Order: sequence, then C-alpha cells, then structure tokens
Amino acid sequence: MDVAVRGRRAQLVAGWILSSLVAESVAVTFAFATLATDLRGVLAAAVIEGGLLGLSQRWLLRAFVRPGFERGWVLATLAGAVLGRVVEYQADMIAALTAITRWSQPTQYGAGVALGFAVGALMAAPQAFTLRDRVRGAWRWVLARGLAWAFALPLIGVASALVVGSLAGSTFGMLGVIAVAAALAGAIEGLAIVILVAE
Repeated sequence: MDVAVRGRRAQLVAGWILSSLVAESVAVTFAFATLATDLRGVLAAAVIEGGLLGLSQRWLLRAFVRPGFERGWVLATLAGAVLGRVVEYQADMIAALTAITRWSQPTQYGAGVALGFAVGALMAAPQAFTLRDRVRGAWRWVLARGLAWAFALPLIGVASALVVGSLAGSTFGMLGVIAVAAALAGAIEGLAIVILVAE
C-alpha cells in the first residue's frame, strides 16, 4: 500500500473521531443546557447528534472514499440516531422504575454493554442499508457500531457514578467523559469504515 493511500485512510479515521467527538459533545451539551429529560428533549438532542454526524461523515465519505459513496448518508444517520437514542431513553426509564438499580455492579455493567451494543446497532442499521450496494458485507457496519457503543455507553455509565462534587464540576466531568467515550466510539467506527471501503 502506498503512502498516499495510507495517509487518506488515516485522515478518514481521524476525521471520523473528530466528527463523533464534536457531534456527541454538542448534543449532550444541548441536553444538559435544556434539561432534556423527557422524550421530546431526547428527540431534539438525537436530531442534533444525527444531523452533525450525518453532515460531517457525508463530507468525509465524499472526500476520502469517492463522490457518490455518501448518497443517503445524512438521512440514514438522522434516522439511526433517533431510533437508537429513543430505545436508550426507554431502557433508562425502565431501569429507573425497576429493581435494575439494585443489581450488582458487574450485572449493571453487563446490561450497559448489551444496551450499548443494541443502541449502536440500531443507529447503524439505516446506514448499513444505504451501504448495501456499495460495499460487500454492509451488515458488518451494524456489528462495528454495536461494538463501538458496547464500549462507549458503559464507560459513560461508570463515569457518571464516579463524578461527584458541585453541579458545575459534575457537568464538566461528564462532558469530558462523554468526549472520551465519543472519541473511542469514533475510532472503532473509523477503523471499521476504512476496512469496509477498502475491500
């Protein structure tokens, strides 16, 4: 593989990480600022998340893969963000109203991994549908995003239990954790998209 190809792939991964970091941070900041704890607030944050991800990733796919590859990406990303975040919200509501909060920490962590995988897979499904005629094994994108969020979502949950102190300190601490989790998810997704488009 020549240096130019490696460089373009590295730029795609770096861009994917930055896209995830910015989109997730802006969406969560909006949710914190507006106290978006009901379904309408979650939907608004998901539209912000999906819109920012969709637009920035569309640009990355067009610039570093090929023009036309990104067709339908923005709408698919919006649909996936709404679908995934609504399921996450409903799961959080169920957890808050049941005995799940009294489960052991390892069991709660395992539930977080399962929920993270489900949320990531749901967010990826509409995107994979758009990729079905452009890459072999587009279903692997669902698996990749599921794995990415199986790592990222529990990290947010564990950190939220550890961040204590003033409201401002807790808020900034959580934003930092979310930024790290988003970057982790972005790195896994970026590497996955590079593998998919290279085959």
